[in-house]
Amino acid sequence: MKKNKVLIFTKMLCTLFAIGTIILLYIMYKDIDIDFKFIIGYVFLTFFLLLYIPIITILNARKLKWAEMRKRFFKFIALFILVGTLHYIIDYIFRPSKIGFFRAFSSAVGSAFGLSFIDVTLLKKKED
Repeated sequence: MKKNKVLIFTKMLCTLFAIGTIILLYIMYKDIDIDFKFIIGYVFLTFFLLLYIPIITILNARKLKWAEMRKRFFKFIALFILVGTLHYIIDYIFRPSKIGFFRAFSSAVGSAFGLSFIDVTLLKKKED
């Protein structure tokens, strides 16, 4: 039952973040004068999610078998190298004066982590 509560809470936070992002993009697009409290709340939600999602993923990944975890780790490494290299090459082609290792590989870490472990974070594992 506890797993279901954490799963529902995580899905609600992600949905709230997506709705907040859409609202904030619409407000910025239409150049509407908004309350500063909404922006502060959105920033706090973003930082909370940046801490919460990896922690929940690590806690849920501990329950995986070693073979499954090893397969996901190798997938993470391969995606990290692929995305980081592609980002660096694209920066080298289109913006050779603004090549940044930190930007290229920070987006690679986030993309690889998300693609490798999203089902551990958000989806309920089928019980046998």
